[in-house]
Amino acid sequence: MTTTRRILRLLLAPICAFAIPRSLAFHVGPCSLSSSSSTRTNTLFSSSRGHPQQPALFALINNDDDSSPDCSSSTSPHDPDVALQNLGWQPFFSDQVSKTDTRAAHKHKNKKNLVPSRVLQQDKRGFHVAGANGGLENTTRIPMTAGVLSQDVTVGDWLLLNETQFSKSIVLERKSLMKRKAPGKSKSKIQFIAANLDTVFVVTSLDRDFKVARLERYIALSLEAGVQPVVVLTKADLLVDENDDENEEEEPTTLASLRRHISPDKFWKAASAISDSVPVVLLTDARDEDQVKVELEQWCQPGETVAFLGSSGVGKSTLVNALCGTTVATTKEVRPEDGRGRHTTTRRQLHFLPNHCAVLDTPGMRELQLLDAAMGLREVFADIVELSTQCRFRDCRHETEPGCAVQEAIDDGVLREKRFLRWEKLTTEDAINTAMFDEGKSKAASKRSV
Repeated sequence: MTTTRRILRLLLAPICAFAIPRSLAFHVGPCSLSSSSSTRTNTLFSSSRGHPQQPALFALINNDDDSSPDCSSSTSPHDPDVALQNLGWQPFFSDQVSKTDTRAAHKHKNKKNLVPSRVLQQDKRGFHVAGANGGLENTTRIPMTAGVLSQDVTVGDWLLLNETQFSKSIVLERKSLMKRKAPGKSKSKIQFIAANLDTVFVVTSLDRDFKVARLERYIALSLEAGVQPVVVLTKADLLVDENDDENEEEEPTTLASLRRHISPDKFWKAASAISDSVPVVLLTDARDEDQVKVELEQWCQPGETVAFLGSSGVGKSTLVNALCGTTVATTKEVRPEDGRGRHTTTRRQLHFLPNHCAVLDTPGMRELQLLDAAMGLREVFADIVELSTQCRFRDCRHETEPGCAVQEAIDDGVLREKRFLRWEKLTTEDAINTAMFDEGKSKAASKRSV
């Protein structure tokens, strides 16, 4: 037997010499996330470690050999490829980094210092990132003093992180970017909200917070960024059932009590009328984990990133906790005297579901002014845009001009005047803010050139 083994070793030695070490394998090209319907069902709350194969780039950056791609993958969370998958890595990002990508892969002489990483959290002190080196189990804190990086990065971004010099890191092209005019009196500053989102849940409660005009702002912002908006109506359990005999004697005496006597279906219809392309979900209780998971599951798929946006106190953090099945975000009751939310969430942070869908919780927004959102507004108010093409004059202002199709639609009851006035207000606001921002940007550029 010993002699036989020696002969076999001698015969197999030449073959083993040409075997490619697994440590040099990397994934490119054909390995991609399947978008078939079979992969999008019953996955939200599975704790399985199996994932569709996706392009990876960690070994690509750290290897200069031209060996053939190996599409095998490990299920270990410590494997760089699996770590990236679990953080939401998609072909859109891996395609940017290849051996022919002069902007990224060849920009730095020492490419081994560049680690694919994602920004998971942003607060006043800086950012927290995780990447191919250990995933969520090995996060890195980047302080705000990291120079230009702190100005150009937001939660959800993907970086080629330079671990020895943070400011030399590369921000990969974004799949989407949510932004607004910076709060305050500044006319030339913008604020990034989040990057690389797939879906935005616009949350509003069926109390004082519900306003169609506010929803239109959030939806326009989302559509401009190329993100699918979904309106989520919460606190329907606080409304009084009009068919409930026990409530017949309760007389509504305040604005709040009047609203409590409105059927939830009326809120749903009002939200649904904003745009045919925006789904509306009505939740009885945001604390009901089973209901929340069933209603939102179709958008919370492996490898995707969703965000909750809205005012304080509407239930964003409660929804995040319900999806996660545990308390990951602090919540507080609304103020009883006026029903307004308390500013509880103070940072933007990604949480991860068992299926590795990333969920972003955000602070409540007291101010949301549009900037550079013309295309988003055109989508939200597509009906008015279509009517304006039928006006007799191309430069019709939709006031008293003869042959104005918009005013005719209002007179005929086809278009509500309130909706037209909201469109007029938002388009004017967006145009003014965009012009001021562009002017401020030009002045800043001129100062730098002097």
